[in-house]
Amino acid sequence: MTYLIDNPGLAGAVACAKPHPKHTHLLAAIRQVPGMEAAKLTATGDMGWLSRRKVMDSNGKLICEDHEAWLRDEAARSGVGAAWRYLKMQGHTLTKCEVNSLYVTVDRGGARQDDYLQLDISLYDERLNRRLFDQDYSWHAPQDDRELIELAVQGPQLPDDQRAALSEPYYRLGRIVDVAVFTKTAEDLYNENSARNGAKLVTATYETGESMTGTIAELFPEAKPGQWGGRRLFDDWAFSSAGRSGARLCDHWALRMDDWTNPRTQERDMAIIPIWGFSGKLAEVKSRSLSDYALYGKLEAMDRRLGVPFGWFTYMLHGNRVHASAGERILCAAEEGKIVLPEHDYKVLKAWHAYPYGF
Repeated sequence: MTYLIDNPGLAGAVACAKPHPKHTHLLAAIRQVPGMEAAKLTATGDMGWLSRRKVMDSNGKLICEDHEAWLRDEAARSGVGAAWRYLKMQGHTLTKCEVNSLYVTVDRGGARQDDYLQLDISLYDERLNRRLFDQDYSWHAPQDDRELIELAVQGPQLPDDQRAALSEPYYRLGRIVDVAVFTKTAEDLYNENSARNGAKLVTATYETGESMTGTIAELFPEAKPGQWGGRRLFDDWAFSSAGRSGARLCDHWALRMDDWTNPRTQERDMAIIPIWGFSGKLAEVKSRSLSDYALYGKLEAMDRRLGVPFGWFTYMLHGNRVHASAGERILCAAEEGKIVLPEHDYKVLKAWHAYPYGF
């Protein structure tokens, strides 16, 4: 895909970096690669784990790399019930490989807010985790492979002092995305899909009993899709006080970028979800009991904490720190002259109210 960049040297630099709580060695290694001097850790994602687990015997020796495949083989050899009764008494353990997602951005510094690269990196940490099966469980013997696999991961967790690491944690580069190319491709696809859907013939039946046949665009012009939300995110940031202050979106937000094709219809869809990069605690702005003036004060205080004017607007688009009702109240208060909102921020808020979007 054209928005993906191949850089073997960068992949090698990431793999060789020694993990550190603040990922300083990783960033230093990335910045040594030509073209990556401006690399910055923008955000970290939620911790997850691999579904694949290794099976270890009671002496810590590796039995199998994939517990599901191994259990299916054992069940095929001796039967599901017999395999369960035997294996739960052997003292085997399962590992768990935790995965922490890191988002590193490399700003090209161009006029457009989407002119940067994003590096999706994973930090892997695999340790002994739990017993294979609960040997005391005897309520219901598994009836098939699926139940056998489900019971396998329900064994008791090991005490902390027994959760030994199988190896040192390590980084892996997932992909390098040219964000400008991704957003352009996604926006073009959105416009093509919207035009195709708008050209579909439908028959509308009204309350009078009259029917009319035409395209969706002809019969329902008010339902014409607006601009793709991903493009609006960048444009609104650039036009508002956030962009005018010199703040770059990629310094404060990472993106989860999805590109999916329906295997049945072959219809393709692309989307982004912002991931905030602010690492401190950020309190929810509860507006119900506040006056309009006090609410605006709370939002300005959030901006100061974020270091970005009108930064609260993006948190209203995604997350649970600023609710849409707050944006509606601020717009109304500005129109009534209760607060002074910069004209460019007012226009962004007004456009959002007329055609809401979010992630």
